[in-house]
Amino acid sequence: MCLLNAVQPVATLDPIIVPLVSICSVALTILAGFFGAWFQGRREHTKWQRDQRLKAYGDFFTATDNFLGAAHRGDESELSAVARDSLRSAALVRLLGPDDVYQAAAHLQDATKASVLALERRDPLLDQREDERLVAREAFIEIARAKIKMNR
Repeated sequence: MCLLNAVQPVATLDPIIVPLVSICSVALTILAGFFGAWFQGRREHTKWQRDQRLKAYGDFFTATDNFLGAAHRGDESELSAVARDSLRSAALVRLLGPDDVYQAAAHLQDATKASVLALERRDPLLDQREDERLVAREAFIEIARAKIKMNR
């Protein structure tokens, strides 16, 4: 028996398949790169948005407390300045945050104004107004934390 007759012929690849496989591999690599860049961009935007909201909520919270502090000190010029700061920070909350956070911020701002008016008028309902402000303050904190997904 001859060994030459025992060798089976090897099937050859079609000459078009090799470049086609290469082109498909390159195309898949490019698509994966674009998908990765898109996904990373969305993640970075979400992080940026969360950071901006956190800053706006903190600034609003601080401005509202400063407004109340200025009222307790009785300094009219300081009260006017921090009132503008409080309104500006509320506008940022409105621009950057969802509606329910803005509603909680507006409620806190209204409750703080009511507390300041009661303080200036020496209203006997001052304690009640201050309790309402504290409730609104806690409600704002809770909803802001929930929206930026902060746990205690």
